[in-house]
Amino acid sequence: MIIMAAVLFGPGQSFGWVDGAPTEATDTRRFAALVRRIFSTSAALSTTDAAAAARRGTPEWREFEQAVQEGLDICRNYVERKLTEVEAQLAAGEPTTGIIAEMLQNGEDVSREEIVRIVADLFLAAGDTTAHSTSWALYQLGRDGALQRRLAAAVRRAVPAGSPTISSEQLERVPLVRAVVKETLRLYPVAPFLTRLIQSDTVIGGYHVPAGTPLCVSLFSSSRDSRYFPAPLQFLPERWLRPDGRGAGAAGCPAHGQHGALAGSAHTESGLRHRHACMPFAGGVRGCIGKRVAELQMQLLLARLVHQFQLGTENRRPAQFVMRMVGVMSDELQLTLRPRDD
Repeated sequence: MIIMAAVLFGPGQSFGWVDGAPTEATDTRRFAALVRRIFSTSAALSTTDAAAAARRGTPEWREFEQAVQEGLDICRNYVERKLTEVEAQLAAGEPTTGIIAEMLQNGEDVSREEIVRIVADLFLAAGDTTAHSTSWALYQLGRDGALQRRLAAAVRRAVPAGSPTISSEQLERVPLVRAVVKETLRLYPVAPFLTRLIQSDTVIGGYHVPAGTPLCVSLFSSSRDSRYFPAPLQFLPERWLRPDGRGAGAAGCPAHGQHGALAGSAHTESGLRHRHACMPFAGGVRGCIGKRVAELQMQLLLARLVHQFQLGTENRRPAQFVMRMVGVMSDELQLTLRPRDD
């Protein structure tokens, strides 16, 4: 949420997580709790007729509705404060940053209520989801000392020792960190199922499917299918690197190497291409709008941590992938950080 606030309203906007006023920090903790409640009640409603639950006012629906409304109220208060600040800066001719300031400067016809809902959607989607994915990446790095050392060495080649920040240009020179993120999202997609309504009559696998039929695709299954990914249950970031060590590119498809296939898509040994074997952010016009921000968050955090610390895990048993509306770790991550001395 810190990074999302900075993207929307400019650097230094923390939504209360860092150096926030007591009231703002309390609102932030409350909002985080509401996000978890929205996810849990959504999971319960997904197994029933949500429209009927709304008409009847079932306990699950009332809890969901209350959590959503409280979350919107917190976002509304936050947005109103920030919009007032941005408008004052614009009126004074002061420089501004952030997506919201750009929208106001360009005179885009967006109401305050629309901005509130945009912010709420982004905070809801980008909060716990990115944290869960990052936890899986840290878990794997903490368990694999060799991989961690390779990543630390790659980061140190690109980032001078003692550097207070990591620039996007420096991050571009560390394809391994992008590969670690891609492999994390392949094995542990935070949204393991993709649901859509069929827009027109079609045929899938020889079966006629009429328009309006709900379709559920298991991204979890396809990204762990050995036809597309050799050794699918192993955490192998190398599968996303080309033989020269460079990344597989923006398409995010496995590269030709020891554990991968040809660059450009997931391939079977017969050469059959499957571009969409791994789609952790879905795709098309309904793909995740926070994809780039989430990837950058993970890459920057992982690069910064391995640059400075040796990571370890103290989980007593192997973590399992479980569903809580989104995919999460079965046990809380027990991570240790020690100053890096290698």
